[in-house]
Amino acid sequence: MEINKAAFSQIAPYASLAAKSRVSISDTKNTEWFTINNGNELLGFAGLMKVAIGYRIKGVFVHEKHRGAGIGNKLTGYLFDLCNDRCANIEVYAYNDKFYIQNGFEAFGKLPNGAAKLRRNW
Repeated sequence: MEINKAAFSQIAPYASLAAKSRVSISDTKNTEWFTINNGNELLGFAGLMKVAIGYRIKGVFVHEKHRGAGIGNKLTGYLFDLCNDRCANIEVYAYNDKFYIQNGFEAFGKLPNGAAKLRRNW
């Protein structure tokens, strides 16, 4: 499995599949996208958007048939390392807040759709 920087056009075809898992993606200014692949097969993706306080993780998605194999951990770990290298604060809006809390994030509110707002300072 390898993680690569990707153009939004490479993940856009997966938008409706991601939406079924409550993952929203859009071609947002200041967002770097990354894919995790096994050969030519896309296993998942995530975005890292530059914001005033540092970075926000966006649109973390792992294809349903590959869930439970540690792919999400590998992908988010890669993003955490990128943020650490950039000495950044990081935010995420997530339904699976337990994962982020286990990785040192603190909750600071909820969005109207019920997603938790979390952040971590490096």
